[in-house]
Amino acid sequence: MPVIDHPIHPSTVKGADHRYGCWNLPKELNHSMSNRCRYDMSVTDPNCSGCMHRGEGEEYEAQVRKAGA
Repeated sequence: MPVIDHPIHPSTVKGADHRYGCWNLPKELNHSMSNRCRYDMSVTDPNCSGCMHRGEGEEYEAQVRKAGA
């Protein structure tokens, strides 16, 4: 399908130093839901690079898959 080519708006561009809002938040926060990272692609996502919670989502996914098997 043809589309009109136009420049990318600057507000939609993420820089190399972009991090998600949850990046390295302390766990002492008053969480109303899970207090662990549930993002199951944190190990491969560059926006999670250096986060102390990186990998928790993959661990949780493995537990869920094991319990469901």
